[in-house]
Amino acid sequence: MSLGFGLAGLPSLAYNNLGLYGDYPYTVLDDRNLVRLVKKNRTEPSHVLANQWKLSNGKTASSSLVRRRLLANKPEWKFAVKKPRLSANHVKARKSFCKMVKSWPLSKWRQVLFSNEMNIEVDNRKNRICIRRTTVEKYNQDCIFKRTKQGSGSIGIWCCMSYYGLGIHCIFDGRLNSTRYIQILNENLIESMEKLRQVQPFIFQQDNAPCHRGKKVVEWFADQKIKCLKWPANSPDLNCIENLWSWLDKELAKVGPRSLDELKRISSLILYQYCTSSLGLSTLAHPLAGAFTGLAHPLAYNNFGLSTYPYGALAASPLAATLTAPALL
Repeated sequence: MSLGFGLAGLPSLAYNNLGLYGDYPYTVLDDRNLVRLVKKNRTEPSHVLANQWKLSNGKTASSSLVRRRLLANKPEWKFAVKKPRLSANHVKARKSFCKMVKSWPLSKWRQVLFSNEMNIEVDNRKNRICIRRTTVEKYNQDCIFKRTKQGSGSIGIWCCMSYYGLGIHCIFDGRLNSTRYIQILNENLIESMEKLRQVQPFIFQQDNAPCHRGKKVVEWFADQKIKCLKWPANSPDLNCIENLWSWLDKELAKVGPRSLDELKRISSLILYQYCTSSLGLSTLAHPLAGAFTGLAHPLAYNNFGLSTYPYGALAASPLAATLTAPALL
């Protein structure tokens, strides 16, 4: 048994048979109480939790003691996962979507062509940039990521992807309307499917952006006899192409474009290299393999009483890296 010094010079026991462990005289019951306080408000700092803990058990505790007890009981200070704010109708729509696709076989998921647009700024990157520095180097010039308020201009990128790989991308300026969107589809969608050698009729996925729901757009899909996947509103986190945008943003951060022309050229080059790559997205060697591989189908999570989806290890589920249990809530 290890013996140290805890509060007020009292011995600190690593563990004993009396139920006293960690920082004496705090017990297992005290730890459970602390965990309950954390679950009431997960953003509370340690000094506030220390005050609340004292009110509940009458024992004085420091911020460092609170952090040690929480680490011993697993809750750690982590960045919260960002997800869209969902209304009751959004949750209902997601539930209906999950019930609709939960029995789809792998062959049908391979028919789905995911698409989306992304706005990219010259300076401002969406992903956090990590550097190695000491505490005193915080404000050194080489430790600062410089950004501008307006991002020094931006471009839009449309792209599509399926189990078979990346389709043809399109870079555009300004906001996207129905007329421009139809032009992008005419110039890129059909050619992308021919390039990806889609054998069976494909199912086209798009979100519910206003330019996607215009009357002219609906008529275009009807004329082309293209079936669209009914997608729940406010659900970008369910689209596996978001993995592509995150990866592209990280690649751009490595290069650091300094103008709109550079941003267009570098973005096209990065996408073109993998668009023409002989590696399929379903192979583990491809940088985007995580978008189409996973240990289980995302809909296996039992948030809405859905049955487990029969995908084995490394099954090529298009949504495996995107859909998670919290994402469905």
